[in-house]
Amino acid sequence: MKKQFVSILLALCMVLTLLQATTAYASHPNNPTPKKDRWYYLRCMGNYLNIDVDGNAELRDKTDTTKGNAKFRLHYLGNGGIGDAYALETEDGRYLGVDKASNGARVKALVRSPDNNHLLSWQLCGENKPSKDISSLRLMANKDMLLNATGQKKADGTPIILWSHIDKWVCPADPVPDGPEHSEFRFIPADTPAGATAPGTPQTPADGWYSLRFDVHEAFSIIDVIRADLVELNSWNCATPWTRAFYVENKGNNQITLRLADGRYLGVGTEAVSDYGWKVAAVKNPFVWNTYSESLGVANNHRKYSLRPVSDTGLALRAFTVNYTLGDPITVFKHKGDYGRSDVVFWELSGDEIPKTNGWTPALVTQPAPAVIATPS
Repeated sequence: MKKQFVSILLALCMVLTLLQATTAYASHPNNPTPKKDRWYYLRCMGNYLNIDVDGNAELRDKTDTTKGNAKFRLHYLGNGGIGDAYALETEDGRYLGVDKASNGARVKALVRSPDNNHLLSWQLCGENKPSKDISSLRLMANKDMLLNATGQKKADGTPIILWSHIDKWVCPADPVPDGPEHSEFRFIPADTPAGATAPGTPQTPADGWYSLRFDVHEAFSIIDVIRADLVELNSWNCATPWTRAFYVENKGNNQITLRLADGRYLGVGTEAVSDYGWKVAAVKNPFVWNTYSESLGVANNHRKYSLRPVSDTGLALRAFTVNYTLGDPITVFKHKGDYGRSDVVFWELSGDEIPKTNGWTPALVTQPAPAVIATPS
C-alpha cells in the first residue's frame, strides 16, 4: 500500500511539472499582436525603420522631415501548411525581404515575384511585452533567422539585416518568441498614405495585354489555357505565347473581359468541382468579370486583383488547391482562397511577349475611370 501511495504521489508530481512547463510555453504567444491589413511605422530600439535611396532598410528617425518615416502595410498571406505568413509592403508597392537567407544578408525593399516570395514572407512572433504591439520577424524560408538591427545599434544609418537566432529550449522548427532587443519591432499604427487603396476596392487594370499569375513562390503559378478549353496552372516557360496572354478590355463600372489571342474569352465553364465551385474555361462569348484591387502599395507596376463573375459576384476566381501543382485547375468558388489563391497578379506584357491575334483586333488602349479610393476601417 505504501509503495502504491508513493507511485501515485510521483505521478501527481510529474503531472504538475508538465502543467507548469505547458503554462510557461503558453506564456510565449507565437501569434502576432498587430492587426493585419493596416499601415504601420516600425520602430526598433527607439528608432524607425526606413528605406534608403538604394532600397536598403536602415534605422533612421525622419519624424521631423517633410516626407516622414516609412509606412508599411501588414499583409496576411495565409497559412499554406507551413505556418502563418505575413508580408510588409511599402508605399511604392515593394516588399521587405532579402535576396538570400544568410547571416548578414541586408534587408531591402524588393519587387515581389513568384521566384522570391519565400524570401519576402515573414512569421511574426509576439514578444509577450506589456504593450502588446511588439513582435520579432522570422523569415519563412528559414525560421531560425530573424530580422534585426546590426551590431545591436540604434543610431541613424544602422543597417537592418538577417541573422540566426535559435531559442535554446525549443525545437528550431517551432521557435518560441524570445528574440533579442535589437530584433524586437514595435508596430505603430499609421494613417493610410495618399493614393493607397484598401483590399477589395473596386478597380480595374488598364486595357492591354497581361500574363495572369498567382502571387506565390511556387513554379506553376501562370494561368494558362493548356489544351482545348481547359484553364489550369502552368509555368511561364512551358506555356505558349497565345495561351498564357490575356487582353484586358474595360467595360465600365469596374468590369472587364479577358480575351485570348484566338478570340475566346476567360470565363466560367459548366464543369463543377464541388457543390459550390466550377472550373474556369475558355469560352466563345464575351464573359464579364468584376475586378477589385488587392494590392496594398500605392505604385505597384504589377498590381494584384481579385475577380468575380458579373453573373454571380458571390464567386471568386482562385486556384483549386493550395499546392500549386502543374495542371491544378482554375476555379470559381464561394470563398476566396488563403495564401494568395485568389489574388491574381496582372503582369504587363510587351514586345515579343504579346501574341498575334487571329480574327480580331484589340481595341484602342483607353485608361479606365479613376477608381474610388477607400480608407480601411
